[in-house]
Amino acid sequence: MDFAKPLPAMEVLRVAFFPFIYVFLFGLVFGSFLNVVVYRLPQGLSIVKPRSFCPSCKSSIAFYDNIPVVSFIILNGKCRACKAKISFEYPFVESLTGLLFLAVFIRDGLSPLLPFHLFFIFTMLALALIDLHHRILPNVITLPGVAIGFLSSFVSRSLPWWDSLTAIFLFSLLLLGLSLLYNVIRGVEGLGMGDVKMIGMIGAFLGIKLTILTILLSSVLGLLSGLVIVIAGKGDFQYKLPFGTFLAIAAVLSLFLGTPIIQAYLAFIQGMWN
Repeated sequence: MDFAKPLPAMEVLRVAFFPFIYVFLFGLVFGSFLNVVVYRLPQGLSIVKPRSFCPSCKSSIAFYDNIPVVSFIILNGKCRACKAKISFEYPFVESLTGLLFLAVFIRDGLSPLLPFHLFFIFTMLALALIDLHHRILPNVITLPGVAIGFLSSFVSRSLPWWDSLTAIFLFSLLLLGLSLLYNVIRGVEGLGMGDVKMIGMIGAFLGIKLTILTILLSSVLGLLSGLVIVIAGKGDFQYKLPFGTFLAIAAVLSLFLGTPIIQAYLAFIQGMWN
């Protein structure tokens, strides 16, 4: 190959941008699968078979009607068989998964951490949506997630294995203790065991510092959402919020922005003392 000869414009475009397009499309496909997981898993249904079907009329969806985002647009958001409306959540989740997968690829590149962080994003989205709709955080996601998160620390340059292991036990026990204390004081369950296992999973992937940030961010998100619900008259202060949803959102924010947020906060504190 003559390295002195410039590459054609289309070849430059292919080399520069096609990997990002491939990753985005890869994310769209996993976003479509994510919709299946969120719908079927809480009902105890297999996520593998039968093939995709309409929730309204139960008719099977042909492969050409199951193309992420595109089929929703072509079908005008309706089932081809029964004309029932398809929730906008489906293309939204597919698009969001594609964008987040792309963001992870831009962040990690083709590093050993890439598949671990893609798994983390996928499971955080799944837990966020399942908890939002059903107020449960399935063990089949959180428990393997703890183990996979701990394994990721052995290929990470920034997260030692002992940091991951400490975060697993520290924050799981912390949330368990807070839940038991709330139960004793108020006589009702505060945080469920699903939240305890989920924070263990987050700790395994993010370590101590970023998990602390995740808990703080999720608490702020939960507080603001609760105030909006009360002000809007949609509930009162006894309304049970899906804390797992806020944990998932905060964990994703911490993965991408956690280190800059912590550095900015420390610089702000240092500036106040100087």
